[in-house]
Amino acid sequence: MSDILSNEEISALLGAYRAAESLGKTSREKQADPQVRLYDFARPDKFSRDHIRTLHSIHNKYATSFAITLSGLLHVAVGAELLSVDQVTYREYCSSVPENTLFCDVSLEPLTSTSIFEFSPSIAGACIDGLTGGGAIAFSHDADLTDIDRAIMVKVVDVLLKKYEEAWAPYIGIQAAVREADVRGSFNQMFLPTEPVLVCAFEVRIGQSTGMASVCVPAGAVEAILPNLS
Repeated sequence: MSDILSNEEISALLGAYRAAESLGKTSREKQADPQVRLYDFARPDKFSRDHIRTLHSIHNKYATSFAITLSGLLHVAVGAELLSVDQVTYREYCSSVPENTLFCDVSLEPLTSTSIFEFSPSIAGACIDGLTGGGAIAFSHDADLTDIDRAIMVKVVDVLLKKYEEAWAPYIGIQAAVREADVRGSFNQMFLPTEPVLVCAFEVRIGQSTGMASVCVPAGAVEAILPNLS
């Protein structure tokens, strides 16, 4: 047998080598994959999975009390369901709600001096209609809130805040109070656009009306009491 390889044999060996090299590279990449994790340095996560679970529990309890309390005030069926608990920027939060949604500036001492309790036009409208002798029918989305409308909603939120305090009570004692209420456009500068905020979003049903409500709290304020949530 000749010790000199033919061109065909050389090509076959090179092909086998390349195939083995490719297989080894793929195997190494697969082994490395679990160690690779994309991290957003512009918006680092402040909350662990356990913290989010506790925050879900707090706001689920609030959703139940919210529905029962509002149903008693309006004398119609009310339902409230927690949809999500997320960390976003304040800019992202504002862009996710209508311009004429109702923002209530709420102090949650000692947690934070400023937070937002938000009600979509349909939910605010149904509350106002129900408390002024109507059947809790939602306003048109284009309807502007009057000073009287805002004053009525402040009274509603005052009652709901007692339930919010109760939801937090097992973890931290807070005192909640409304400082101001107006449409979202008046609150665009409440926080820096890039400030991280914790947003708890709810779907609310009042009679035949359905809309959204949310609680927006500076993420840094919640971060400060994370040991209480563990």
